[in-house]
Amino acid sequence: MYERVASSICGHSLRHPVLWILAALLLCIPALSQVGKVRIDTSIIRLLPDDSPASMWTRELEPQVSGERSFFYLLLEGEEHERLVRAVNAAVEQAEAIQGVNLVVYRNPVEFFETYRFLLIPSSYLTKVLHEVLRWETKLNPFVVDLLEDDPEPEDSYQREQDRAHTRHLLEQYGSLPSYHQSNDGKTMGIIVYPETGLSDISDARVLFEELNVISGRVASEFDVWVGVGGSLSRWINGSNIILTDLRRSGIIAVLSILTIVTVGFRRFRVIPVLLFPLCLGLLWSIGLVPVLVGDLNTITAFFLIVSFGLGIDFSIHLVKRFQSELGRRPAGDALTTTLQTTGKSVFLSGLTTAFALLTLSVSEFKGISEFGLIGAVSLLSITLAMLLFLPAVVVAGVRLKLVVGASPGTERAWVMGPALTVALAAGIGVSLFWGIPGLEFDLDFNKLGGRVNESQEIRDRQNAVYPSSLPPAAVFVADRMQSLDDFLTVLDEAKAANAETTIGRVSSIRDFFPAESEAEERRVLLEELRDHLKGRWTRRIEDEVYRRQAEEFAGWDPPDRGPVLDEIPEILRKKFITAGAPRSYAVAIYPSVERRDGNNAMAFTRELYALALPQGIKGPMGETPVMAEILWIVTSEGPWLVLITFVGVALLVFASQRSLRDTIWVMLPLVAGMAMMIGVMAVLGLKVNFYNIVVFPALLGMGVDDGVHYVRRWKDNRGDAGLTQGELWVPLTLTTLTTMMGYAGLMLARHPGLYSIGALACIGLLSTWFTTLFLLPGLLRMVYRNRDS
Repeated sequence: MYERVASSICGHSLRHPVLWILAALLLCIPALSQVGKVRIDTSIIRLLPDDSPASMWTRELEPQVSGERSFFYLLLEGEEHERLVRAVNAAVEQAEAIQGVNLVVYRNPVEFFETYRFLLIPSSYLTKVLHEVLRWETKLNPFVVDLLEDDPEPEDSYQREQDRAHTRHLLEQYGSLPSYHQSNDGKTMGIIVYPETGLSDISDARVLFEELNVISGRVASEFDVWVGVGGSLSRWINGSNIILTDLRRSGIIAVLSILTIVTVGFRRFRVIPVLLFPLCLGLLWSIGLVPVLVGDLNTITAFFLIVSFGLGIDFSIHLVKRFQSELGRRPAGDALTTTLQTTGKSVFLSGLTTAFALLTLSVSEFKGISEFGLIGAVSLLSITLAMLLFLPAVVVAGVRLKLVVGASPGTERAWVMGPALTVALAAGIGVSLFWGIPGLEFDLDFNKLGGRVNESQEIRDRQNAVYPSSLPPAAVFVADRMQSLDDFLTVLDEAKAANAETTIGRVSSIRDFFPAESEAEERRVLLEELRDHLKGRWTRRIEDEVYRRQAEEFAGWDPPDRGPVLDEIPEILRKKFITAGAPRSYAVAIYPSVERRDGNNAMAFTRELYALALPQGIKGPMGETPVMAEILWIVTSEGPWLVLITFVGVALLVFASQRSLRDTIWVMLPLVAGMAMMIGVMAVLGLKVNFYNIVVFPALLGMGVDDGVHYVRRWKDNRGDAGLTQGELWVPLTLTTLTTMMGYAGLMLARHPGLYSIGALACIGLLSTWFTTLFLLPGLLRMVYRNRDS
């Protein structure tokens, strides 16, 4: 049936090439109307399934929570304090006027803090302070017995360092608090800007980021001060901006490289329009379908159009190269029909297998993978369809315009490895696989994936001077009433007490400033004990000037008769922890006791939060860490199954087309050997799998089988002559491998580590399958069928 359809297309194309080309252009009109709607959404929430807990809670709770979530900093620095204050006030006024700003925090409620001071420090931190004071006293006071000698100093850990930093910050904050957010020397000041949306809509946050940068430039110029924008959201936006920049640069590099390779391979620049016309048709159709299929492109799918260019032009190369070869020995009509009936069939099978390999990814719950698979499959099918329908007409027009000319048929045999070298190569690939599999592990370090990009050193230095504890909470819950809040805080305390290896660290809520009666009493007892210990003269021996001053302030401070009540808490603090709108509800911010950028820690922390028995009226968690943890859960659990399903599906497609188990094995052999070789190279280079480059494995199964399909078909057409087949296919297979690699190679120049890993892994895999197709496969064919090859 395929041969009849191909023959009909060729016949009509020979008679009416212009009509076919016009029909192709008319089919582009619907796609052109959709192209303008295509956007790239780099939001990390976008990658999770809609019913994901982290995704649902983030979308629901993010609009309610004013503070204690992702934010921007405006940082200002100047020598003259009064001018700096005027600059801060001007920046605040302009920031508050921006649409999309939820809350701007820049002043401290000094009167409130001066009244209640150390009563506002949670008892958990007062206990840590007391423990530290007892250690100081035993070391510095010769009249005190060391009661802690049997209580060894705990080893330094992430949690201990975080506790020390936050405790010091609390003591400084409640000891001598300035009116503005500022550094100790008063030369650097800060403003916290909380947007209405955060991780759930990076595009809105990017607009706000740009407006804050405009304000920074304006204020810096007007008041002659240094101004910069930082904060947790700025790192995400910088990361997404790098992705977009990398994609543009990679696209330009890929297209120019591919065109250069094709020009050199064909030794004729005029043939380029013939090669590109059907490819551009297919790409345009697939781009036009993006808004219908998935809405917006995501971080991972955005680069596939670049890859499709390199992959799709392979079909043109195979078809045009074969046509030129046939045209050198027969009329154009016969050459075209032969080409479409033989090489066209291989192209059709290659397009189907690659599209199927990508389509299997669409079953993934992780949208970064599923949408990549769907868009990739549609793109490959569109390009394949455009090639088979319209390339014949374009080739006919190319012949008439002398863009395509015949070439001498490739009848010379090429070198094929002998049995000894072939066996040695096969053994080497086996050793490579055996050695590489143990090192094939998933990279769980988020810092290496470019999800967040640090600000410049000047931003970080000023940020640390004003805001020592600059990380947002890893997760936020919301309580619908005060009783639910208290019940939840009790649940958290019990969970931490019951688990010696808990990942739940600091907890912050409105109760920090408005403690329950039992908590308030515990704070008073601890404060009295601290004051008793700090009244001795030994405190003068404390070397750290900040701690010595704080010790004196503790000792001389008289607490008020009562603690604060809710109505006394300044509005700026209430807004951070009491949600916007009615009815009133309360935010609870949770920080991990482990480094959150480690994927294992993120999953353990999220797993512990999800296992909590939440009291009635508690919603959550929302936050960056649960989002990243859920992505890792999905990808690490689905990845192996997706690869296995893709491999089986590709093998079944090849078997259905070959109708021979023997031929199927030969077609699949270079793919399997190439993947084995790739795993060994990954081990040598230390390249790991991550949630970006995992899509490369199924894609390689589809792309890598193409060389085997073309080689085995031509080998059969040449009656088992491996040398003749090698001579015919050496240039086309090398060209197509290089062009496909160039589609990925541009990503290797990316600054974003995730995109770089995609490019690196794909290039290794493509080069490996090319090597096994042109070296291992011919040698094995000659060994098994030595009587056919001369």
